[in-house]
Amino acid sequence: MKPFSRDDRLCRVSLLCAVAGLLLCAAAGHAAPVAYEPFLAGGASPDTAAGEYMTGTGYTSDSLVGQAPTVSGFVSDPWASPSSYASYVYYRTEDGQLGYSDDNAWTLATAPGQLNLFRSSSSSSANKDISRILDIGTSLPENLYMSMLVQLSGDDVSFMLRSASAGYNMRRFEAGIDSDGHPFVTGSFTDSGGTTYYTDTNTAVTVSPDEAHLLVVKLTNDGSTSDQIDLFLDPYLESESLNSPVATIDNGNFYVAGNPDWTLKDVLFRNVVPTTPGSIIMDEVRIGAQWADVTPMVPEPSTFLLSAIGLAGVGLAGRRRRRLTSSRCSPRSPAAPAGADGPPAAIPSPCAPGAS
Repeated sequence: MKPFSRDDRLCRVSLLCAVAGLLLCAAAGHAAPVAYEPFLAGGASPDTAAGEYMTGTGYTSDSLVGQAPTVSGFVSDPWASPSSYASYVYYRTEDGQLGYSDDNAWTLATAPGQLNLFRSSSSSSANKDISRILDIGTSLPENLYMSMLVQLSGDDVSFMLRSASAGYNMRRFEAGIDSDGHPFVTGSFTDSGGTTYYTDTNTAVTVSPDEAHLLVVKLTNDGSTSDQIDLFLDPYLESESLNSPVATIDNGNFYVAGNPDWTLKDVLFRNVVPTTPGSIIMDEVRIGAQWADVTPMVPEPSTFLLSAIGLAGVGLAGRRRRRLTSSRCSPRSPAAPAGADGPPAAIPSPCAPGAS
């Protein structure tokens, strides 16, 4: 076997770089959440079939209450609320976009638009709740993940994401950031004997205001009295194993898996009454059976660069090979000495049939 030429080696290395880059791109972009709400901003004439909300038209037309664009994992019924709203306090979709990158420079995949609970006054004396019914089927997996981006602006502003199981007894699991900026999880179970609550608040962690944070909640069905809720704050996106939860509950009966009579009922946002004006921006709500379902990544620029370098190398190697072949196949001047009976013999072309 002849040894590989320099061009052969360049081509092989370049192909490896290109393939590696493409595989990394595919791995980073793979995700299949069972529900996904990006709060797409659609302006004054939204495409509701594409999941867009009315934006920028002012209260009450751009209020989230009553809007029902087609969104993966949700029913056709609109967002609803028992709370009262006014022009100085209401949920609305905006043109902005929260973003998140972890400490390894991986970036969460996002779409344009965000939800804002806008409070220009603290005069309202009630909590602000809003919810939409889910449609993700029954027989839920043993582990279920929920994620979302949130940014708190103002003093004494709190936020809660809640989802409830629908069945013969009510179970709720909640996660959020309290008015002191501490992350928390709560699980509750309601039956004929009343409601039992379990809560874990991490007072050692204070969330920075005016900055986007990623919350990932993991629900684990461990039996009738030992279900678990884990809350991850600003985690590494690549793998669950790289992270530790900031709050955990590991007892209680608040999640039912594998039962055809049980599902998740809804997603509910709640803001407890603040003492000063402020806002809560929420975005990129995902529910899935795996960590990767709720933490899809945008490939790093270096990944695209790796693919580009590889493809450029393949092109360069091909170009060099064509040039060398062209030069070897060009006509040659007779160089052999004259024979006794005729003119000088021509040197055969290396590209001629039978040439070696």
